Amino acid sequence: MSFPKAILAVVYERRPGAAEAAASLREWAKAHNLPVEVVPLRAPFPREPDAEWLAVSLGGDGTFLHCAYRVAAHGTPILGVNLGSLGFLTQTSAAELPQALDRIREGRFRIEERMRLRVSLNGDGNGRTWSALNEVVLARRDVDDFTEVELRRGDEEVGSYPGDGVIVATPSGSTAYSLAAHGPVLHPSVEGVLVTPLNVHTLTLRPLVLPAQGELWAQMKYPGWLLVDGMKEAELEPGDRVRVDRSPHPTRLVVLEGRRGFFPLLREKLGWGLGPVRSPSHLSTDGETD
Repeated sequence: MSFPKAILAVVYERRPGAAEAAASLREWAKAHNLPVEVVPLRAPFPREPDAEWLAVSLGGDGTFLHCAYRVAAHGTPILGVNLGSLGFLTQTSAAELPQALDRIREGRFRIEERMRLRVSLNGDGNGRTWSALNEVVLARRDVDDFTEVELRRGDEEVGSYPGDGVIVATPSGSTAYSLAAHGPVLHPSVEGVLVTPLNVHTLTLRPLVLPAQGELWAQMKYPGWLLVDGMKEAELEPGDRVRVDRSPHPTRLVVLEGRRGFFPLLREKLGWGLGPVRSPSHLSTDGETD
């Protein structure tokens, strides 16, 4: 059987161009005699997909993260279609969607597995478990609050972080919130977990890159919030413990043939390495800069 056997599209309907993109997808699927389900962002799935389905995210990176969360446990590959502005995780635009689907149908793509984080609160087995493609954040409760997070890796103390909180990010998430908090950029192929302090009240704590394997435990000393891929999931009280480790279910990202590499993508999306433009007047007669 050729891939995909069916398509599941998750669409952020309030995004401009979403209805047109969904109609284009339906038209393509009908022309290729493929079943297609188009569902709003937070609506239940009519049918559960599997690894032979293609999930299509129609929106921005937030839509992609939500779709990836819902299909990760099923092993469903996901194609991100950018209807927004930045679109770091998305692969193609709405205008190019039919051509992108043609390439997938022709086998001109590869699957790239992106690690996810598994998150549980207090480890008490009550089902309060989440997973994240980008990051887990332990944050202060309000804008004028203070918090302190104590981190341990297994039996080893990492340190206590006083300030606004801590970000625990994947390589995919290193170009998201963690980057805004001055964390380093990790290549997606790196097997690591990034710990980035949020406005820490000491100069002796800096971002850390830890091995992907092993458990990271965070204990709250003050009230706070647990955020998973940007969503507030739980209020945290002093003494609450959050366990973060590698999820057994990665996100299976569809990468189209000819897709730009990581560093060209950094330059396009973030202006990576592009210095100020210098006019000829800044050059001396021997070619050296003034």
